Amino acid sequence: MTKDEVDAYVDLPKKVARCIKTSGLIETCMDYPYLSLIAAGSTYQSGYKLVKSQFRGLGELENRDDAPQMLLERYQTIDPLGFDPNAELVVIGRYLVSLRQ
Repeated sequence: MTKDEVDAYVDLPKKVARCIKTSGLIETCMDYPYLSLIAAGSTYQSGYKLVKSQFRGLGELENRDDAPQMLLERYQTIDPLGFDPNAELVVIGRYLVSLRQ
């Protein structure tokens, strides 16, 4: 597949973006395979803009009135001290993957 084909494959279809519940949209955004590119920009804001330009889900989430409350509720389920920052990378990786479940 070409890069454009891969990008189109992992993007959220318009029809789905409009009808998916906000909680499902949040999980979809968190599962976006290129979400880590947010940290690759010169600032997080520029990285966010890059990902938003490639992934329909973030723009849709911005337009949801209930998104702030739903995001807050989702973030409150995450234990920021859930792993030892000095742990092996594989341990940290397993913790981060568990957040998506």
